[in-house]
Amino acid sequence: MAYRPLAWCAFVALAFLLARLLRLPGVILGHLLIGAAIVVLDLQWIQTEMHRPGYDPINGPDQDFVFMIGVGLRVVLINTMLLPVSTLGLKMANRARPVDD
Repeated sequence: MAYRPLAWCAFVALAFLLARLLRLPGVILGHLLIGAAIVVLDLQWIQTEMHRPGYDPINGPDQDFVFMIGVGLRVVLINTMLLPVSTLGLKMANRARPVDD
């Protein structure tokens, strides 16, 4: 299963903008929101597959423990891939707002 380009653009925008605007709390919030979006998109996909006419519960995908492990791994992988984007947002935030002494 692959995400649509709009979803990837939203992931990148969330990771960058929240890090840039809110700094470290934004990084955490952004990655939590991205993780939630991944869970919702994956659950929507599996529900669509399970309600499709001609669905075979023996050979078709289902919402079981292994599926949820896969969703968790996908959340970790995608958030790890987006860490450089969040780091860039943090660096730009630090450059735009000088730290008060």
